[in-house]
Amino acid sequence: MKPKAARKTIIDVLMTLALHLGLHWGMFVSLTGKALRLRRPSRIRRALLPALGGGIAAYGAITFIRRELLAYMLVRTQFVFLDFSEPAPLFYLDYLAMMGMFVFAAHYGMKFLKRNRKKDSESADCTIDAACAGENV
Repeated sequence: MKPKAARKTIIDVLMTLALHLGLHWGMFVSLTGKALRLRRPSRIRRALLPALGGGIAAYGAITFIRRELLAYMLVRTQFVFLDFSEPAPLFYLDYLAMMGMFVFAAHYGMKFLKRNRKKDSESADCTIDAACAGENV
């Protein structure tokens, strides 16, 4: 495998992995709560953790745009120019933030879809119940 193809494959795999992790993020949150023996829900946690995730996702989105990785992932450009003067910890922080953005998007996207599906099924059930009762819908 050519080095260019290997880099593209690594980026694509990391982003796909982050999307998959986001689909199961609720399970990780509940396991962490059980491991830390958190019994009751906290208002502070319910407000702080999504805000922290949103901040990480926003930084990841900015980094994703600044590094122009969408064009690279869609094979519009075949080479990503890496800045070798950039400190390695900052490079990894940027890529972790981009992964955080995909986790955040997948997790809250799935929550949104589940909530809308539940509302659609409830409204369909009401319509069916009303029709079964002989009422005009």
